Amino acid sequence: MHKDTIFYVSTIDNSVIRYYGKEFIPAEIKNPKKLFIGSRVLYQDITTHTFKIDKNELQNNLETVIEMKMYEEAGLNLQKVYKIEYLIKESQVEESYLIEAFAIDKEKIEQKFEKFLQKAKHIDFLAMPFLSYTTLYKNDILKKANDVFIYISDDEAYAAFYKDGEYISSKSLPTLNNIAKEVQKYSTHTLESETLKKLLFEKGLVKENYDVSEYDLCDTLQTVFSNIFTKIGNVAIHNRNIYGFDQIERVFFAIDDQNIKGIEEFLKLLGIEKNILYKHSFFNTKNRYNQLDLISTLYIYDKAKEEDNNNNLTIFHRKKSFFKKEIGKIFSFSLASLLLFSLFGLYKHYSVSLLEKEYEELNTKYTDIQNSTFTTKERIRKLQKQLASLEKELQQRKEKINKIGNIMEEITKLEPKNQKYTKMIIDINNLLAKYNLEVEQIKQKSQNELTLKIISQENRRDTIAKFMQDLIEDSYKGVTTAEITGNAEAYTSLIEIKR
Repeated sequence: MHKDTIFYVSTIDNSVIRYYGKEFIPAEIKNPKKLFIGSRVLYQDITTHTFKIDKNELQNNLETVIEMKMYEEAGLNLQKVYKIEYLIKESQVEESYLIEAFAIDKEKIEQKFEKFLQKAKHIDFLAMPFLSYTTLYKNDILKKANDVFIYISDDEAYAAFYKDGEYISSKSLPTLNNIAKEVQKYSTHTLESETLKKLLFEKGLVKENYDVSEYDLCDTLQTVFSNIFTKIGNVAIHNRNIYGFDQIERVFFAIDDQNIKGIEEFLKLLGIEKNILYKHSFFNTKNRYNQLDLISTLYIYDKAKEEDNNNNLTIFHRKKSFFKKEIGKIFSFSLASLLLFSLFGLYKHYSVSLLEKEYEELNTKYTDIQNSTFTTKERIRKLQKQLASLEKELQQRKEKINKIGNIMEEITKLEPKNQKYTKMIIDINNLLAKYNLEVEQIKQKSQNELTLKIISQENRRDTIAKFMQDLIEDSYKGVTTAEITGNAEAYTSLIEIKR
């Protein structure tokens, strides 16, 4: 997989960016198998939840605890499937860890990336936007400081807090579409998102820039942004108490990568008297790209180079090649065994023919000379001894070939012999595909019983349980497992199936 160059898929402007450590250039995805492909999710598509956990409990089934918390406290829908990631953060004031968990609705994300996946086939890294700012400090684009990044666009808005260059928290904010609805609700004006942006860019939040008939519109906008900055200020106070976050040193603000007039006045709501407002703009490129997409591209490039898969929300993994799958391994072993058997047969025939020919020639000379010399007799004796040794070696190799034949016979037993067995294999295969399970090992105990070792790569043990339940409901009289074990990446279970 080529990681010196990455391809970034943007869902904002439906473009593809190629980055190789120097330039961001337009690109197309033509041969996805050889490419490292990345993208990001929108902040509003992420469900976040922060909770405390005792330090002594950190090692006790943390993934299970987090999953339960997300369903019970963050309101995840039990009828949907989610990808969940988390960060462990240490509090400055309590003897506990703070867990910030993130979840995305798989079905919703699949719909958003459906168009790109028709060509890309996979996405190696799916980034969270508020974590991407770490790359600005890593690549010396920004000096480490206590920063707040405020980003607002049509369908996405948030504030991300960084302490001395390290991410500590984020908060959802009203999007431009939300703000447009607020304007319609509290004024006599009706605005679409594009009209609202034009108004903010041209007149901003300065009342003198509005006609008298638009004063109520300006008042409403000022109220909305006052609420936004008050919300950010409250989060800053919370961060100060929990993480020892000192005063805000810089504020990076943008609405679609542009500033608006009069926004500086609202810094006072953050407890800031001086102007420390900066543009949310860090890259100058030949093509006009969304700045957050460029930040995410560089962030994913760093991740690819370092082979760091932490905080990766992707659900669009590369498909394993045939020879890495269990059936591929069986096929490879079968092919190698057949090849070995064939080659050894040729070798055996060739070696025996040569020795027999030499023996016949010498034996003829021996008959003609009638043991006239001791040398001839000794040579014949050695050849006879060598032939006996070879016959012993051939016998040993024949036994090895028989063993290979036994293995081949066991492999062929995996092939369906009748309609019932065929149905059994088809049922199991369909359910494995349904629940995205992988087979690590398969063994046939009898014509009516199979043992499967399966893995849930989605790190959800309930998919294994559902797989077993569907088999039971399909009239299989025996579907059992000793246990379902799990680690940080997957759950594994050894299942016996009888029909």
